[in-house]
Amino acid sequence: MHPADIGRSRSSIVNPLQWAIPILIAAMVVSVFGHPPSWLLIYFAVLLGVDFAAFIGAFFYLLLTKPHLLRSESHDYKMSELIQSRQMAEFIQRREKQIKEGLFDEVADVSELKAQITAHSRLKAQIEGKEDR
Repeated sequence: MHPADIGRSRSSIVNPLQWAIPILIAAMVVSVFGHPPSWLLIYFAVLLGVDFAAFIGAFFYLLLTKPHLLRSESHDYKMSELIQSRQMAEFIQRREKQIKEGLFDEVADVSELKAQITAHSRLKAQIEGKEDR
């Protein structure tokens, strides 16, 4: 991954604080060339300091308590896809084992399945008819 791609691929919970840092730095640089009152530079510097402290504090807090929130959305999507595919593979393996044990019938064609359902429904109706008598 190229360094330029990192900014585009990351989307985490600290992103707003992260983006505020270069915006405030740019505001300070631009305001220096405009010769603003000194209180404005101090205001931007205080905002930058508070934002940076909040970013570092939030980052380490989340790193220690909930590190999954610092991962990118694309990483979360890929991990959930992997988990779902693993669960699907486990389900298929369990189902194949159950078929081999005779708990399920393997059907080659839809018409074969329809015939089995029809036969099962007739058998069920016959059993229910005998129980009603």
